[in-house]
Amino acid sequence: MVWVGRIPILALANLCTFGIFVMVAARLRSIFVRESGLNLTTSLYVSAAVLGAGAMGRFAGGAVLGRIPDRPLVMLALALSGAALAGLAMSPAFPVAPVLAFAALACCSLRYGSIFAMALGRRPPAEAGVAVSAVSFLAGLGGSILPAVMGWFVDRTGSFGPGFGMLSLLSYAAILLLAAFPPGGIEGRDGGDRS
Repeated sequence: MVWVGRIPILALANLCTFGIFVMVAARLRSIFVRESGLNLTTSLYVSAAVLGAGAMGRFAGGAVLGRIPDRPLVMLALALSGAALAGLAMSPAFPVAPVLAFAALACCSLRYGSIFAMALGRRPPAEAGVAVSAVSFLAGLGGSILPAVMGWFVDRTGSFGPGFGMLSLLSYAAILLLAAFPPGGIEGRDGGDRS
């Protein structure tokens, strides 16, 4: 049952949403503290802005669901955030780095609701619970590994660039898998096939 609706693929897409959001948000704060000279107190306002932007991104994602089907919205947001992450992989200077980071964070937030809409579909309640739990568990498992892998890259190279390159590749891998294995047969909340 877990494979119905391509749950592992949706889990990867979710990992490229929440997991990447957390890692980019942490890096964004360090960009402001270390490279702009802001003190730690001011950096807390940056962290608050990141959380606020994430919440607004989720609201915005919900608002466009009626206009863009779930799968195309997720794939478009993955492509945009993947491009921003690829830009961060080149270790740009301070004014550019936070702009790219905020762009990646915004795109991560946009697709959050659509991923779970595809996981839920019009499943019966018990099956929907298992599907969402599976997506969350698999994404959480990956989210516990990714920071360690990114830290290993930093230790080996002295730069966050390779880690951001890895995150960009993961985003595009999720796009390819969603294109090759769409969550077929899952109907959206409006009764039509939104995949």
